[in-house]
Amino acid sequence: DGLSKSLVALQAAWFCLQCIARVAQHLPISLLEITTGGHALYTLFTYILWASKPM
Repeated sequence: DGLSKSLVALQAAWFCLQCIARVAQHLPISLLEITTGGHALYTLFTYILWASKPM
């Protein structure tokens, strides 16, 4: 369970970094990528908050 959560968090972080790099290079980002980036940031934020909670 921890491995799958870590992989999802890593993949979401990688997507966010790719979007930031595209903005820095003045490349266009589609509306789908913006929406997906918002969901990825929300997922990372939720994962960070829930990481320290006991199960």
